[in-house]
Amino acid sequence: MPQSNVAEIFLSRASPEEYIKTLGFSPYPWQLKVLSPHWTRMLLNCARQSGKSTVTAAIAWHAAKTTRDGLVLVFAPTERQSIELNVKLMDFAQRDGELSYVSGAKNEKKLKNGCRLFALPGTEKSIRGFSDPTMIIIDEAARTDDLLYRSVRPMMLTGNTKLIGMSTPFGREGWFWEEWDTNPTFEKVLVKAPVAIIDGQVRKVEETEAHFAERMKRKGIEGFYSPRRSLKVMKEEWLSMPEWWYRQEY
Repeated sequence: MPQSNVAEIFLSRASPEEYIKTLGFSPYPWQLKVLSPHWTRMLLNCARQSGKSTVTAAIAWHAAKTTRDGLVLVFAPTERQSIELNVKLMDFAQRDGELSYVSGAKNEKKLKNGCRLFALPGTEKSIRGFSDPTMIIIDEAARTDDLLYRSVRPMMLTGNTKLIGMSTPFGREGWFWEEWDTNPTFEKVLVKAPVAIIDGQVRKVEETEAHFAERMKRKGIEGFYSPRRSLKVMKEEWLSMPEWWYRQEY
């Protein structure tokens, strides 16, 4: 059997985790949840710089690579942000070892298998004309217009679309907060810095990650500590912003 056919068969059968690891990406434990193929709707509520964009780009690339004539849509509040996420997605394309995309501008790519990827600003007008996408990604979801989300929902009526909303929190309002707070149909992943504010000081949390995860699980949430957060850096951040903003960001 030709080597290219063997590779294609492996890819079609491999899980996202297996495939991404062949590209040299070593996921954190919380990222394995995102790489699992057994979800349809997911919300990622993550501290800043915890790795949410990278793992989401990885899962999106796997979806595009393995779905013939598919459609992957990436939205963010601004065009610059959506293109930045698309750049991370294309980094996985380069790691793949072959130029799998055959054409496209900075916000649109078409792969050899016919799958199209679009990186668009998160406005209701930007989604007109799309239907039955393979995957929808909404970056900075807490800051994305509610009209976008309401317009995206009808695209998923066939049941074939995976949806990821990922964000750092931004107050208790908007579609991201509402779905996080009330909608049990979403898989919900919370990734926070392993620090606590005690007597006006930032300290390492005393609660183990296992205990934190168990406490969150009772609320229907998968809880993790971000492995990227050192106590030294968290103390520096604490000195640079109001407490309410610090709590929201980390």
